[in-house]
Amino acid sequence: MPVVISSPELMHEYGRKLGQQLYAGDLICISGSLGAGKTALTQGIAGGIGISGVTSPTFVISRIHHGTLDLVHVDAYRLKDDPAALFDDLDLESLLDTSVVVMEWGENF
Repeated sequence: MPVVISSPELMHEYGRKLGQQLYAGDLICISGSLGAGKTALTQGIAGGIGISGVTSPTFVISRIHHGTLDLVHVDAYRLKDDPAALFDDLDLESLLDTSVVVMEWGENF
């Protein structure tokens, strides 16, 4: 069932509460149109695990943010035609044991 959030601030707060419940090895795939709040949700998740300064990895595909629990933030939009590249090229498999992975545009994963 889709979650409907009415503002970026509420999306951030929703993400923060979600982030407080995550553990290393968790993978969150986020889908939504442009401007739907995917990055705001990710910023909230980051805040929930003690990380700040998260920006969209659109042009670099992924960023690793270090904290008490690491966050791997992936923008899979440009990899949508080859989801296997996420594990092969980004080496996500080796990061899953020690990190939370949040993947924007993850519907094709």
